[in-house]
Amino acid sequence: MTIIPLLVAILIGYALGDIQAAFILGKLVKKIDIRQHGTTNAGASNATIVLGWKYGILAGIIDILKGMFAVAIVRALYPEMPGLAFVAGIAAVIGHIYPMLLGFRGGKGIAALVGVLLGLNVWLGLAVIASLFIITVLTDYIAVGSIGLYIALPFIALLILQYPLAYVGVA
Repeated sequence: MTIIPLLVAILIGYALGDIQAAFILGKLVKKIDIRQHGTTNAGASNATIVLGWKYGILAGIIDILKGMFAVAIVRALYPEMPGLAFVAGIAAVIGHIYPMLLGFRGGKGIAALVGVLLGLNVWLGLAVIASLFIITVLTDYIAVGSIGLYIALPFIALLILQYPLAYVGVA
């Protein structure tokens, strides 16, 4: 892998991750910095709390799409280097959590991660969405569902999809 494609993948992923849907919707809808309200982050769950469920869903969809687009764009640019799509996905999640445009204070990265996983493997993405949903419904806390998603991800990758241990380690 040469350095230029790697840098391109990182830049595309980070640039897409840097787009903060909840922050933009907060400015458009209520003329507020959403990071000063609710859970004080720029994510879809806080958009739901502060702006209502319609805007929360919209922010979540946009965040999912930016993760998916990062993977898809880099996969299309470098089909001979499939690992770069993974790198772009990681960069998108990092860009969402630490957006340069917002002073490195963004969201928690859950929706962006779901988008990346859907872009990399639809079944993995759907499995983590199911785990997030089930845990959130059982506990009535999206934060617990999010933590559960991170805990479930390596097990889903290993036990259900039978990914190699190196992939599971990254998960």
